[in-house]
Amino acid sequence: MDVIYQLKQDHLHLYSMLHLLEEHLNRGELSLTLVKETLDYIGDYAERYHHPLEDQLMSHLASHNPSMGKLYRQLHEDHQALENQSDELRRILEGIERSDTLTSTELLARLHFWITAQQKHLEYEDRYLLPLAESDLKLFPAEFDWPLPTNLHLIKHYQSIAHDLARPSGMAL
Repeated sequence: MDVIYQLKQDHLHLYSMLHLLEEHLNRGELSLTLVKETLDYIGDYAERYHHPLEDQLMSHLASHNPSMGKLYRQLHEDHQALENQSDELRRILEGIERSDTLTSTELLARLHFWITAQQKHLEYEDRYLLPLAESDLKLFPAEFDWPLPTNLHLIKHYQSIAHDLARPSGMAL
């Protein structure tokens, strides 16, 4: 398996979900259930499949190239910060479901901030980290286990969320 190719494909997949969510919000729609489902899907995918593969890669490269150790620690901290932002957003959405007050303007601002943070992180990895890792892999080759089993349920879940995000729901803010 070409680990760099797989990580880039993951990024395209995640960009797509973020873009669909952003379009959904920009249409002036807000389905809390759909937003929460999208957050959960992105978080679950990243934590269960994408980050473990990045961890394998960075751990291998750090063992051969000490400068990658610092990048790996920074990547791990970035992932933790993004997960914390996602958790905070989930708590806010759960609070709204329990009738906590938060204006739609405030919620939209937080959602757009979260989307932007996710996109910036992916861009950093695509522009800086993955090219560096690809170069180092030529010097220190290795095989990696892709933690994603063939999972038809996961694929159908993604397709369902993407379909729901792409179509107007009629639920205005």
